[in-house]
Amino acid sequence: MARRDRALVEKFLQKLKADQEETRVENSRPDLWALPDYSQQRLNLAKELLQLGDFERALQFADPILSNITISTLDFLTYLREKDPAAADKRFASVLANVRSNVPADANTISLL
Repeated sequence: MARRDRALVEKFLQKLKADQEETRVENSRPDLWALPDYSQQRLNLAKELLQLGDFERALQFADPILSNITISTLDFLTYLREKDPAAADKRFASVLANVRSNVPADANTISLL
């Protein structure tokens, strides 16, 4: 579906995000090393599109969350680098440039990068 109707998939992902945010416990602390489920699904979809060779569509789905520094996003960038080094390097450079303004970034995050 993602290869044919991006708008429909975006609508589904936004609904999933809204549903998960509604059910989130008020006092729960987010896991700084993991993406929320809706973002992880977006990233999984992007990786599947990369595997199918649809780089442009994959990056359309992945770009909104690649600024989050997690194991999953860095794994995606690593996989992207195997397929399109220039695109991966550009996005990684952007993450590095924005790490100073990333409030949850700590020494472990910097080490991971």
